[in-house]
Amino acid sequence: MVIEGIKVEIDELYSLVRNDLVVSITEINALIKTDRKRLRNVKKIMKTLDSEFTELDGVMKMNRMDWRTHKQHQKDLKRTELARQRKLIEKLQQEIDKNKLLIHTGSDKELDGYQPIHLIFAFDKSGSVSSDNFKDMKTFAKCLVEITEKFSGQYYYSFVQYGELAHVTLDCGDAKELKKTIADATKIRGIDPLTGAGLTNSAAALKAIKDEVLVSGKMKSPYMKQIVIFITDGVSNCPNKTAATEEAEKLHKMFPHPSVLVWAIGVGKNVNKEELTAISSRIEDMSITKMTDDFAGLSKLVPDIEAHLKTMDVQNKWEKESTTTIKKSVKICGINLFQTEKIIHTPQGRQFLAAKNKQLERQIQELVEQETQMNQDYQKFCDAINEELGTAKTGIRDHEINQDAMKLQKAST
Repeated sequence: MVIEGIKVEIDELYSLVRNDLVVSITEINALIKTDRKRLRNVKKIMKTLDSEFTELDGVMKMNRMDWRTHKQHQKDLKRTELARQRKLIEKLQQEIDKNKLLIHTGSDKELDGYQPIHLIFAFDKSGSVSSDNFKDMKTFAKCLVEITEKFSGQYYYSFVQYGELAHVTLDCGDAKELKKTIADATKIRGIDPLTGAGLTNSAAALKAIKDEVLVSGKMKSPYMKQIVIFITDGVSNCPNKTAATEEAEKLHKMFPHPSVLVWAIGVGKNVNKEELTAISSRIEDMSITKMTDDFAGLSKLVPDIEAHLKTMDVQNKWEKESTTTIKKSVKICGINLFQTEKIIHTPQGRQFLAAKNKQLERQIQELVEQETQMNQDYQKFCDAINEELGTAKTGIRDHEINQDAMKLQKAST
C-alpha cells in the first residue's frame, strides 16, 4: 500500500513537472520568435542607416567641393586685386623715372594749347544685359569716338566692362585702339570670362575707374579733362546695395568736378535713380544723370554729349606760346635722319614736371601702404581657409570612423 501511494505521488509530480516544462518551452519558443522579429527589424534599421550615411557622405563630398571652389574664387579675386595694385605702383614709378630724365613731352595737339580729354566708357555686362543690348552700347560708343575724331583737341580713351567683376580692357589708348577694343568685346551668356557671373557690381567698376583709369589720365597730363560715361540697366547688388554709392563718394572726393565729369546713364525701369544720382557729377547743384527707356535709346543722348564736348575743344594761347620747336637726329640703318619735335621748355614746363612728380610720389606712398595692408589681409584669409580646411578634414575622418564601426557591428550581428 505504501509503495503504491509513493508511485501515485511520483506520477503526479512527474505530470506537474512535464506540464511546467511544456509551458516553459512554449514560452521560450515564443520569445525566440519575438527576438527574431526584433533582430530582423534591427537589421532593416541598420540597412536604412547605412544607406543614409552613404547618401550623407556624398552630400558632404559635394559640399566640400563647393566650399573649396568658393574659397578658391575668393582667393583668386584677392590675388588679382593685389597684382593690379602692384602693377599700378610699377606704372607710376616708371612715369616718375621718365620725368626725371626727360622734359615733359606731350602730343602736338596738347602742346599747341588744346586741352587733352580722356573719355572713359563703363559698360554693364550683368546677366540682364543681352547680346543685342551690348551691341547697342558698342554702337553708341563708336558714334561718340567718330565725333571726337573730328575735333581739334587731343583725345584719349578707356574702356571698362563690369558684371560681378570689373575689367579695364583699354587704359588711355587712342581712337584706333578703342575701336578695336569695342569690336572685340562680346557679351556671353552665363559666367563671362572677364566679368564673372550675372551680378551687377557697380562698386567694382567705380573702384577700377578711380584707382586705375583716372590715375592714368592724370599721369598723361595735369590739365587732362576726364569724362566718365557709366551705363547700367539695374541696381547694383554686389557685394551689397550701398557699396556703389560709397565708392562713388570716394571717386568724387578724390577727383572732383570740373576735372572729372561723370555721366551715369540709366537704361530701363529697373534702375535705382538715387544710386545714379550719387554716381553722376553735380553741376550747379544739379545732377547730370541721363535716362533712356532702352539700349537703342542711347543714340538719342549723343547730341547732348557732343555739344558738351564741343565746349571743351578750345585752344589756350599761353600754352601755345610757351612751346619750343627743336631738331633731333635719329639714326636708321646707319643714316642720320632729322625730325622736329615740340616740347615745353619754359619755367611753366619745369614747374609742371616737378609738381607732377610730387603728386606721383604721394600716390605711390599711398598705394604701397594699401598694398601692404592688402597683402596682410590676403595672408590672413589664406591662413583662415587652411584652418577651416583642416577642421573639415578632421570632421570627415571622425564620420568615416563612426560609419566603419557601425558596419562592423552590423557584420558581427
